Amino acid sequence: MDPAARDPRLRAVFIVFLAVALALRIIGARGELWLDEIWSLHLIDEMRSGEALSALATDNNHYLNTLYLWLIGPDAPPLALRALSVLLGAAGVAAAGWLQRSRGPATVAITMALLAACYPMVNIGSEARGYAGMLLCALVSIALADRALEERSARLGLWLGISNVVGVLFQPLMVGMIGSLGLWTLWVTWREQRSLRAVYETTRDLFAWTIRLLIPVVLVLGIAVHYGSGYVLGVVAPFSGARMLEGIGELFRFLIGLPEASPIALVIAVVLAMVAIAAAFLRRDRRLALYVIVVIVMPAAMALAQLPNTLFPRYYLLPGLAFLLLLGDLLGALWARTGVLRTAAVVALLAFVIGNGLELAKFYAKGRGNVTEMLGVIARDGPGPITSNTDQRDRIVIGYFQRRVGTDADFVAYADVCATHPRWMLTSDFHPDMPDETVIGDCRLALHKEAHYAAWGLSGVSWTLYRAEQ
Repeated sequence: MDPAARDPRLRAVFIVFLAVALALRIIGARGELWLDEIWSLHLIDEMRSGEALSALATDNNHYLNTLYLWLIGPDAPPLALRALSVLLGAAGVAAAGWLQRSRGPATVAITMALLAACYPMVNIGSEARGYAGMLLCALVSIALADRALEERSARLGLWLGISNVVGVLFQPLMVGMIGSLGLWTLWVTWREQRSLRAVYETTRDLFAWTIRLLIPVVLVLGIAVHYGSGYVLGVVAPFSGARMLEGIGELFRFLIGLPEASPIALVIAVVLAMVAIAAAFLRRDRRLALYVIVVIVMPAAMALAQLPNTLFPRYYLLPGLAFLLLLGDLLGALWARTGVLRTAAVVALLAFVIGNGLELAKFYAKGRGNVTEMLGVIARDGPGPITSNTDQRDRIVIGYFQRRVGTDADFVAYADVCATHPRWMLTSDFHPDMPDETVIGDCRLALHKEAHYAAWGLSGVSWTLYRAEQ
């Protein structure tokens, strides 16, 4: 047994912060499902109806989470549908503490506090998606790779391979962490041994099982892509450097707990400054190189590849996780110095907790974009046909909530609004300023805005309800 694990202080730290993490995520799991979660349930319906190939080859299918939803059933309460993510999210806090166990109780406590109370981690750990499982596997993989490099042992390669592939099956973004761990292994081995042969053999031995276990996953997905409709992205936004910076900045602004009005440039400057300070205090720490690779090199590689959809903040959860670990190490190191540096660590930690506490309060108040109130308006005022100008995305969500609130209004495809005039239009259009008056179709059907819900945070979308003019 690891001597650190017998430390009663560490046991107390683990119990306290694991309880806090679990409580915060259970509170966050209340409320109705949002668009992405409902589409996961829709993919299960597609697979049950024989459309398995197209349902497999889509970015919205987080396979192990989808399997859980399949087993528990789509009619289970939202808290039950999100229970797996709640448990995995809390387990991730414990895994982060375990990763830091050799660095002293203070670093363990700080790191667990950062992950337990961080709004993005609470949000991700309380929704029925695969990100919480991916982050847990990322932490386990870091611990395994770190230990393998320390012991110069290839026997951990199998466990590392299992953790890496399970992470991919929770969310394919895990591929970025696998690549980062590989690059870190190359760097550490070269710095310590200065031998190309040693670099090759160490990397080969450590990642051989990862490659072997990924092959069947790639084959199955390749078959689904080839014989289905290709790999389907729910939303396709072309690469934009400016929008990518906005996505990164928004994730890190939430992560640090800075005010919403903070400019993106300020957020990125704060992140880079923290990395630079950490580099000064942790320059002999082998893990520092991994943090730099994940926080800086990974987004840079995404930009060089000009990947689509890089505007979404949740695509940077792995850099965010690495930043929290770096911050935990840095604040732990400052705490150990005593005096002014310890005071600085306390102030920084308090600022983080207060900022994220305000974000959590807003998250708990606003939820993820419940449209049942708008459907309640439709039910009270007479159903009538409903349409949406984003009907390919919204029809599934509207149908899901109609069943829950007991309305049965017919849905009219947006292309057919002139043939069958809808009485209502309910839309999750991403435009931030939906007009009070609008017209749709070649027949210029006039609509008036009846209600609007503005989404906030990393999950959920805004909804607007329009009523046809009489």
